[in-house]
Amino acid sequence: MNDSGRLPLDTALEIAQENNIILRRTPRSVAIWAANKRVPGIVRRTLKKHRDTIRSMLAEHRVETCPAPQLHMRAWYYAGQVYRCGLCEQLNIL
Repeated sequence: MNDSGRLPLDTALEIAQENNIILRRTPRSVAIWAANKRVPGIVRRTLKKHRDTIRSMLAEHRVETCPAPQLHMRAWYYAGQVYRCGLCEQLNIL
């Protein structure tokens, strides 16, 4: 966390993955699902603030938004300048 109390997007996404917080696209935003867990306010605010970026990342099946990195890691592949999750792509997780 930096001085102004803000959390960088990459850190918020790491925290989400470590805590099994699932991000999913909605028609206009991003839904945050955490099974019976409290999402820290700063993480929730950061994810909501960057919703347009996260929506794009979800549509591209980027590994940073993969809901199960431990299970899906073997299906990750390099596409252009980013890594994508082949299983999320096959399952069409958006």
